[in-house]
Amino acid sequence: MRTSGARHDSIVVFEKKFDTEETKIYAQLTEEGDLKIHGFDAGSILEGITGDDDYEYGMTIRKVDLGELASILSAAGHSVSNPIDQGLITALKEAFAGGVKFRDLAASCRDRGLEIQQWSY
Repeated sequence: MRTSGARHDSIVVFEKKFDTEETKIYAQLTEEGDLKIHGFDAGSILEGITGDDDYEYGMTIRKVDLGELASILSAAGHSVSNPIDQGLITALKEAFAGGVKFRDLAASCRDRGLEIQQWSY
């Protein structure tokens, strides 16, 4: 399924399932060339903590800031190859598989001055 405004379909960059718990994170390039990273956590443990069995979150990084995102990922040991859009997807997969958390990536982006659009519910 293609999301409106999407240049590419969402690609799974992280997936973890254990018993009734699940986390899945996607990345997607928009028509404008921005990068959307979005995901969800679900399961009974989350429900016990928050009272809801799922938590959805995401952020959009503007096309003009993708080079800086590549620098952030490279500094964390996840080099970004060219073309940068596809290289970012691969580096995000490596970063999340290596233990980088969505919230930490968002914080690193803010710390470096990127004006990300972040949401959760």
